[in-house]
This record gives sequence, C-alpha cells and structure tokens, in this order.
Amino acid sequence: MRVNYQLLITYYMVALALGAVLLSGSMGAAMLTGILLATLASLYFNLRVKDKIRLPPWLWSLAAAGVVLLFGLDYMAGSSKIVVIASKFLTVLLALKLFDIKSERDHRIVYAIVFFQLLATATVTVSPLFFLLLALFVLGAINGMTVFNISRSIKEQAQEHTGGSKSDAEGTIPPGLFNIPFFLFIVTVSTLSLIVTLALFFIIPRVGTGLLNRTPSSSTASTGFTESVEPGIIGEIKGDSTVVMRVEINGERVGLGPLYFRGTALERFDGRRWTRGDKEQSLIPSAGQSLFKIPNEDEPHSGLDTGPVIEMSILLEPISTEVLFVASRAEMVSGQFKNLWTDSSGSGSLYLSSPPYRRIKYRVWSRLPLPVSRLTPLKGLYNRTTEEKIVAAEDVVNKEVIAITEADRRLKKLVDEIVEGKESKLEKAVALRQYLLAGYSYTLNPLKGDGLNPTDDFLFFTRQGYCEQFATSFALMLRAAGIGSRLVTGYLQGEWNGFGKYYIIRQSDAHSWVEADIDGYGWIQFDPTPPGGLVPVAKRSDIMLYIDMLRMKWNRYVINYTFEDQRSAALKFEGGTRGLGKWLKDIYEGSIKKRPSRLLLPLIILALTVAVLLLYLKRIKKGKRADLPFYYSEMLGILKSEGKVRDDSETPMEFALRIGRPGVIEITEAFQKERYGGKRLESGEQAKVKRSLSRLKMERGKGRAA
Repeated sequence: MRVNYQLLITYYMVALALGAVLLSGSMGAAMLTGILLATLASLYFNLRVKDKIRLPPWLWSLAAAGVVLLFGLDYMAGSSKIVVIASKFLTVLLALKLFDIKSERDHRIVYAIVFFQLLATATVTVSPLFFLLLALFVLGAINGMTVFNISRSIKEQAQEHTGGSKSDAEGTIPPGLFNIPFFLFIVTVSTLSLIVTLALFFIIPRVGTGLLNRTPSSSTASTGFTESVEPGIIGEIKGDSTVVMRVEINGERVGLGPLYFRGTALERFDGRRWTRGDKEQSLIPSAGQSLFKIPNEDEPHSGLDTGPVIEMSILLEPISTEVLFVASRAEMVSGQFKNLWTDSSGSGSLYLSSPPYRRIKYRVWSRLPLPVSRLTPLKGLYNRTTEEKIVAAEDVVNKEVIAITEADRRLKKLVDEIVEGKESKLEKAVALRQYLLAGYSYTLNPLKGDGLNPTDDFLFFTRQGYCEQFATSFALMLRAAGIGSRLVTGYLQGEWNGFGKYYIIRQSDAHSWVEADIDGYGWIQFDPTPPGGLVPVAKRSDIMLYIDMLRMKWNRYVINYTFEDQRSAALKFEGGTRGLGKWLKDIYEGSIKKRPSRLLLPLIILALTVAVLLLYLKRIKKGKRADLPFYYSEMLGILKSEGKVRDDSETPMEFALRIGRPGVIEITEAFQKERYGGKRLESGEQAKVKRSLSRLKMERGKGRAA
C-alpha cells in the first residue's frame, strides 16, 4: 500500500499538539479521551472512507462556527482563563479539521492550528518536555513544507509536459520519492541548520556602543521626572496607557505592599513648583562587570531592622529623561551604561548620561522599606551623618515654609492640632498621614475652592485632589511639624502579567509620594494618597496581557540579547561541561578503572550500531537511481501495482518488450529520447505520452474491477 506521506506528517504534528495539551494539564481526562478517539476516527476516515464518502463543505463550516460560539460563551461566563479556553478551542477545532483534509491548503491549516496550540500552551506549562515538542514541531514543519514544495514543482512540471490541467497533474508524484531516507535527510539538514543558527546567534558578539547603535526611536513622554514638577502635571498623564517599563522580580516578595519605582527626589517648594535642592551630581564608580554600587549615607541605625533586598530585571522603553527608575532605595545596579550618576546630596536618585535612544535592560538590587506600622518610635537615636543632614534640612525648611501669611497660619494651626501629644517625629508623621487618608478623597478632576493657594484650597476647602496635591500638602505639613521632607516622583508597580510573570508599568501608573527624615531611621517613605489613587486606571484583558508577554519575551531574549547574556550562557555551559566531565571521571574511577571488562558490552553495541548504519547507507547508495521523468516513474508505479517490476539487469526497452503493451513501449521510447538523446519532447509527443498513461490507468482499473 502506498503511504500518504503528507498525511503521515500531518498526524505527526497533531500528536505534538496533543502532547502539549497533555503537558499543560488544561484539559480534563474525559475531554482529552474524546479528542484522542476523534483523532483516531479521523485517521481511519482519511485512510479508508474519505474516497467513498464526500462530506459537504458546509458541514465543516457549521461545526467550526458551533465551536467558536461554544467557547465564546465559555469565555464570557468566566469559567477559566483565556489561554486555557483558547487551548481547548484549538484542540477541538483541530479534531474537526482532520475530517476535512482534501488539499495541501488543508494540511497547512492543520499546521497553523498546531502552531497556535503550542503557543497557547507555552505559558501554562514549565515542563522541559515542551521544548522538545517545540523542536520536533520545527523539524516536522520544515519536512512538511519541503514535501509541499517538491510536490508542487512536480505537478507544475507535469502540466508543462502534458499541457493538462491541475487535476490531470494529480497523482504524478513518483512512488517511493518520499520515504524514510528522504525524511532522515530533511531532519538531519534541518537539525544541523538550527544548531548552526543558534550557535551563531549566541556566539556572535553583541556590540552595545557606537553611532550605529543609537538609532532614532519614538520616546515615551516623561513629564514629571525632570528637575522640577508643578502640581497637576502627573495628573495629566494618568490617562496615558503607554508602557514605560516591564519588571521581572527574582524571588518572592510577600507582605510589603506595592512596589514604588523611584524617579526624582525634589526638596525645594516655592509655592508653585517643586525643584531639586542640590543639582550637583556625583559619578558612581563602576565596581566591575558593569556593576555600580550605590552610595547611601542615610542608612538607619545599625541596631534597627530593615526591609529585605530583592533583585529585579527592568526593561525600560525609550524615554525622554535621563532618570533611571529603581524600586525604593537601590543598593546595586548592573547594566551596559557608560556612566551612572547620583545626587551629591545623597537623595538616592539615579541618572544616566543622556536619555536612552532605545530600550535598555538592567538589573537592580533594592532594599524595600518596612511598612510604617512595623517601625518603633525612637528618641535621641541618630547616626552622625544623618544628624548633620537633619539639622541642615530643618534650617532650610524653616526658612522656606514658615512665612507670615494667612494660609501658612492656618496650616501651622492645623498641624499643631493634629500632632498634639505626639512626642516622636514618627508618631507625628503617622498622625498627619492618617488625617489625610481619613478626611480627603482622590480624584483626577478636583473642584476649585476659595483657598489662597493650591495647598490651602485642598486642605481647607475642596478636600479632594490627585496624588501631587496629597503629597505636596503632606510634605508641607511635615515641615510645619519640624520634620524634614521631600517630594518623590516615580511609578507604582502597575499591572501584574501572570503569563510572563512580570509587572507592566505604564504612564498611567505615574505617582508622587513623600519621604520624611525620621529619628534613627533616616528617610522613610510615606504615601498619603488614598487607596483609590493607587490602583491601575484600567485592567487589560487576558488577550492583551498575553500579546504583551510575547512582545516582552521577543524584546528581552532576541532584540535585547546582550553580551552580558552571552557571558552568562557561556558560564552556565562551562559549569555544565565541568559537571559532565566530573561525572564521567567518577564513573571511570569508580567502576571502569577497577573492572575494564565493563567497557566490553558498550563497545560491542557501538560497533554493531556503526556496522548496521554503514550497511544501510551502502544499501541506499546501491538502490539509488538517476532522476526519472515523471511520466516514466508513473508508468513504473502502475506496472508495479500490477506485480510487474523491471529487473536491474534489464534495459528500459527490454523491460518494455517483455511487457509487450503498446503504451509501455511508447512511453519507454519517449523516455529514451529525452534521457539518452538529450531532446525535449514536442507537444505532439507529450500528448501521445499522456494518452498512453491514461490508457494504462484505464487498463489497471479494469483489471481491478475484474
């Protein structure tokens, strides 16, 4: 029986898709069993029944529409995640499509469904076997496309020779063309090509400097992260969903609240805008291997508990500011930066030499702050460097804030009432923050009141506003209570993408909060904004999150694959090689060296394997024949189906005369003229060959009927 090679490859691909579904665990046992039975039934249908029963085309369309409707209702009902539903939908669609395979186009559709099936299950399985399935899919797809292209070329050649239609060219594939040696050859070439491609991708050095690397690109707006901020600016970008960065967290972070990605710290306020107090910057020396250790002169007292240090990888989009965003207070930063700068005042803000022209990837080790509720009020406990900075900060505060105006008197009176009876600065700061959280509401469109200035208007008239108004009022209230304070701008942690296990941070996540200088603890983070201002503006659908995950992985592991990644991969490979060498050495010294006879069996197996392979290759080489014209190969196939095979000792004409049929002799004469005479068949001769082939097919059909 002649094997349908295209159908064989198609069911090979289907097996990979079902294997991926099994690994993902996204489908119940009953449903998976039903799909397996349907797949086996479709195989029987395609091999035995399809030529006898023709299903109407509308039946497939109706079934597909029903499947789409069914799973659409399932998604709207929210019974499971979109990726799980998509995986089930594609599996059912695949099982249905197997009953409707009529042409090469249908085979390609099956390939496409399998591809999207693998894509859908990629995010719900962590099994290493999935990568094996993916590699097998690539090899199968290459094999299938090769078969399709060769088949098309042969059919086009048949049309050219005979002048027939496409339907006449069907069935002209020489028997035995697509066989096991053909499959092994394609697999070998494909595997070697993939290995070479991957090797070149990982080995060719990544050059991260130079003019050509600074390609122009669209920058993300970054209003609010410069040397000055006016109230309302961050509120303006709250409706912008442009992605600023994506952040992967290495390890777990439990019970410490949302992440705050720090941008710029601003100390001076003139009643209208916040600016940096000290614009001098200090160069951070590199600690080697693109690693920068961030100086921090405001460490808490050595006897106090501090938050944990977490590691994160950040992919920052092109952004029109030189600010480098980090979570809380960074202790170390690793990235391909020429230089990294920080404020000379020790605020902890980090700056690049210039705004990035492209996406940049860097790693950050940050110490997260402990929640304020876990801090203990202290009195008289200072670090020497911290004490000096507190005195200097309070001198500036008193000169800048305590002015003789009606608004300032109202502010000072309110603060004195709130902090009355509170002894430590921590207790005062907590009381002021609680006052704002309890009595004020968050909105991006606050009303206009009768206050003498924006802060006075917010505190005593409208009692509603956005994060900048909460932060500005809180910072000024702290200063009125004699506590050093500064405004910090940056981003909240944004939206969690469960598919890729990272945070998506958009412009709409822009935020401002306050840092207060507290006895013994140094600068402590306070956020006076109510919870309503801390949630993402809009949650994205699972589909959009999945697409973003694909985009992030592509940018991370292909577009932004750097020399550092190459170095890390090389070190892992070197470590694995050493481990393998040690393992082999242990086996040799612990077993083989003591009893060399144990090597005998593996050597015998190896020798037999090599011998069988050589014999097989010799047989293939011996059985190879020169390429035959399609019509002569088809004639041989027809005669072979009748049990008539040409001996190796016979010439083509001797074989034709032995058969003794006019059509065979005519086709053989045309073959000898084209093969040995080097002449192309004329149109009349092509028509004659076509008639002879048709006559042979009719004779074979009559013989089978008899």
